[in-house]
Amino acid sequence: MKFKLVLMLLVGFVVSTSCEKEQVNSEFNTAEKETSVTTEKLAPRPFFNKSKDILIAQFDNKPDADDIHSLAAFGCMLRHSDLRGIKHFGVQGAYGTQGGKFIDATSLFKKVFGSKWVDAKKNRNRAVNRIKNVVRPILNSNGKVWVQEAGQSTITKLWIKKLIDEGVPPSKIKSNVIVVQHSKWNERHTKRADLNYVKNKATYRPIDDGNAGFGNGPDRGPNTPSYRTVNKSFLKKAKNSRNRFAREYWREADKIIKASGFNASHSSIPKGGVDFSDCVENYWIFNTKKANSIANFWKRYVTN
Repeated sequence: MKFKLVLMLLVGFVVSTSCEKEQVNSEFNTAEKETSVTTEKLAPRPFFNKSKDILIAQFDNKPDADDIHSLAAFGCMLRHSDLRGIKHFGVQGAYGTQGGKFIDATSLFKKVFGSKWVDAKKNRNRAVNRIKNVVRPILNSNGKVWVQEAGQSTITKLWIKKLIDEGVPPSKIKSNVIVVQHSKWNERHTKRADLNYVKNKATYRPIDDGNAGFGNGPDRGPNTPSYRTVNKSFLKKAKNSRNRFAREYWREADKIIKASGFNASHSSIPKGGVDFSDCVENYWIFNTKKANSIANFWKRYVTN
């Protein structure tokens, strides 16, 4: 009887130990994967080279109006000496699986980008081909393509695939296409296969969410400021700025949003505030440390 009891205890110990090993191995593998991602995320970053790089600014405009404020804010950056002369291209309607109303900002896109933009809402195939044709010469010259994803990765996947299908080496895409994304919400509203494709084929850089301040919210990567507030003074200052470009962009943005009827309770915009949270991607891409708060952004780019 004692022998059976000892045997049962011994078997139980072996099974228990085996299960614990499996659990530890599983946790180790998971941790190893997470470490790998973290290592890539914390790898030395490249910096934007004005002489040969390009920014592709992709806005979903759906369903939130923060894209419209972000577009106005980015327009102000383009007019400043920090960014003046950079190669850039805009995309409207770069949305994924989300529902809700699309906010047409054609008039503002024309003011900010001139002819250097495309409407993916109107014609996605044309947009993909246009982006591809803009990007390819940059890659051929060994420049980097920086993608500001103020939306989902859906269209990014399409033009990356188009480039690879037409003979651009995948290694060139991986090293020279840098996709920057601040929003987990945007990732959740991209088909998983599309998001994984972009992460695998390009250099994918998650950064902290522009709706939260430094050190607040989930740690996605490099710290970013909060570019969102209910303080009404910023919009008033922008619409009356001595900077004629800022004044024009922000008045047009306000006009577009009001005409759209956007009134989401979660947003700071209907309350008279501002939300250009997508521009934390510009903050990181261009390393604009002096714009580390809304007040400092306004001082440098909007009311300057």
